[in-house]
Amino acid sequence: MSDSETSELMTTEQVAAVLNRPTGTLRQWRSLGKGPRGWFRIEGRVAYPRTEVDRYLEEAKASSPHPAPAQP
Repeated sequence: MSDSETSELMTTEQVAAVLNRPTGTLRQWRSLGKGPRGWFRIEGRVAYPRTEVDRYLEEAKASSPHPAPAQP
């Protein structure tokens, strides 16, 4: 993992807030291989690189059957 990928790490709680999902959902997704990729444990805590969370959001938006309304 490069320095740029670890320059901003997010906790499970932070990712849950960004995705508007309970932390338990993220735990379940990790066990199922779903959700943002690239997570790892550091000192016993799960960390997500911000770049992977952003990538997950972009992929989710691109595959959504209901595109977001155009911004004026």
